[in-house]
Amino acid sequence: MERYYIETSGNDDKAYREAINFACNYANEKDEKYEIILYAISKNNVGWLNRIYDRDTVKLFFNGHQFPDCKSKIKIETRKTLKRYHSSINRIIIGMGMGSEDIMILEDIMEVKVIIAIPWLEKDLDKWIKTLQPIEIRGNSTPDPFDEPSCIVKVALSELTERINISSGLTHHMDENLAKTFVRTFHKYNVSAEPDMIEGYLIKVHKWYAKDANSFAELIRKIQAGKRFKGGDKTGLQYN
Repeated sequence: MERYYIETSGNDDKAYREAINFACNYANEKDEKYEIILYAISKNNVGWLNRIYDRDTVKLFFNGHQFPDCKSKIKIETRKTLKRYHSSINRIIIGMGMGSEDIMILEDIMEVKVIIAIPWLEKDLDKWIKTLQPIEIRGNSTPDPFDEPSCIVKVALSELTERINISSGLTHHMDENLAKTFVRTFHKYNVSAEPDMIEGYLIKVHKWYAKDANSFAELIRKIQAGKRFKGGDKTGLQYN
């Protein structure tokens, strides 16, 4: 997956035109067929589009519309419709005014090949940017080096990934219990484990689903905050 964003905030209408042009140029250069999705919180949250296109064109976007100079159809989808929307066509998704949590959901959709995120508030994408390091398409920001966990945590995460079925995530009780054992072991032996860093590392390096990487990171956050959870071997892995 390729990840991009525009560093901006507020009603930056130009950003939406730039993102759509970027998506069209990307699709025009590819042999594969792509669909460009304008991803909105709801049907009422498309004001940016109303200011750069006429209202009749925006209405066409809800059913899909194609410009003569763009190989790809452009379609508006929302949080609600995207969940039940399935396609065999590769997708370029432009996140309109959304934060990290909504953008992270896109990581789990197989057909999504490119994400272009435009925030509403300046800090809305901080977590996604920090953990998965998208490219800023205006060239205003240079991504920091990808933060990686310590060597011992990297080895542990590799072992965990090998021992669970990542295609089903942590849904099986044995896989969930093993993940909790690793978290308990990190805590017991005072292993430095930064949840956001680990979450991004699992997604980017080990190809975990974002929801499962987040669930694992949440267990770390919980135990670091002094909270309890059921499951996991409290003494396991000390000899590994």
